[in-house]
Amino acid sequence: FQREFETPILGGSESTAERLGERVGPFLLRRRKDQVAEDLPDKVEMDEWVELSDEQRQLYVTIQNRQAEPLRRSLAAGAQMNYPGILAILTKLKQVCDHPALVTGRFDPIEERSDKFDRILELIEEIVDQEEHAVLFTQWLDALNLFQKALNRRGIRWVRLDGSVPMRIRQQRIDHFNERKVDVALCSLQAMGHGVNLTAANHVIHVDRWWNPAIEDQATDRLHRIGQTRTVFVHHIQASDTLEEKIAELQEKKRGMSDRIMRAADRPMKWTREELLELLKPLE
Repeated sequence: FQREFETPILGGSESTAERLGERVGPFLLRRRKDQVAEDLPDKVEMDEWVELSDEQRQLYVTIQNRQAEPLRRSLAAGAQMNYPGILAILTKLKQVCDHPALVTGRFDPIEERSDKFDRILELIEEIVDQEEHAVLFTQWLDALNLFQKALNRRGIRWVRLDGSVPMRIRQQRIDHFNERKVDVALCSLQAMGHGVNLTAANHVIHVDRWWNPAIEDQATDRLHRIGQTRTVFVHHIQASDTLEEKIAELQEKKRGMSDRIMRAADRPMKWTREELLELLKPLE
């Protein structure tokens, strides 16, 4: 797949994107967002970049020098790919960008240690002052714990939705939020499956970036869906000069590839004999 499709498409080959789109088109049982645009409000994507604090930068550089750089050199010398080890290092770097406590385990004090964390708290206060509501997504439960404590100190009301919450209680919390009895929903990114409706909010805050843009889009769709009546603002707060810049670039490439394939697949379902034979032909 990488040789025949992914590499050429990422390189800009429209003909390859069309060929793959033709193959998957007959099996698509979904509508794209632009096909239901008349039923949805506007969505505004907002990227905001912040600097690392001194503590974050020192920790980030230490992980790079002691763990990432030796691994990079061994890979460059032809060492076998150690995916779990690579992922562990990248995860630490991503966590540092959110808050150093996620790596060091030192949770007090919470504020004035991460520019990103402090900026998100400031953004939440701005949203609440406008009498609007927000849903915050992160990959890490400890990050949710930090936001809980910080919001409690500010008197901002919240509910929490993560994988540990039983289904019955989760629905109660969703209803509580949609009835606007609280201001913020603190959510684990991985816990946001289909059927979760959070349309009481019109602000999405992504604390950290996921490798797969479709996961983030699915989380955003908990708000930007049928039933939403207001413009949805999607806030990406990211640390500059870090791994998060590379993830943002990777996401744009993946989104571009996906869009080209889906456009090619979206065509009238009338096939000639030759087209059907081509669809059924095995890959060489």
